[in-house]
Amino acid sequence: MRITRPYHAVLSAAADEAVGKRRRGTDHYRLAYRSIDHRAMRELCQTVRLRTPSQKYRTHIPGGGFGQSIRDVAESVLILQRDRNLADYDPAYDVDEEAAETAVLRARKALADWASAPATEREAFLHLLLFPPR
Repeated sequence: MRITRPYHAVLSAAADEAVGKRRRGTDHYRLAYRSIDHRAMRELCQTVRLRTPSQKYRTHIPGGGFGQSIRDVAESVLILQRDRNLADYDPAYDVDEEAAETAVLRARKALADWASAPATEREAFLHLLLFPPR
């Protein structure tokens, strides 16, 4: 499976974490993958991009905060999600070729940032996404 969008890369990583990479293609894997909604991802990304997340999250983040790579992923997911919503629901929203190319570059960079982030930070992000603190 080749993932080309950051949102889906994170969903795949979360399902891999919860169900296991070897079980891709199973009903349980699809259930885990589809159980994360856009709002949960958006809320986590809004929190993660802060240098000092709220106390609710702080105890679950390695070293007291996420590094620049994960914060950049969060920022990119938020921007790409906003742009997708505009494209899907705002009939006045027009995407030109340059904006589309910028979005593709942003997505590629986010995928690279995700891959280069420390494993402990990726794992913490996934756990917060799967099991948000209350």
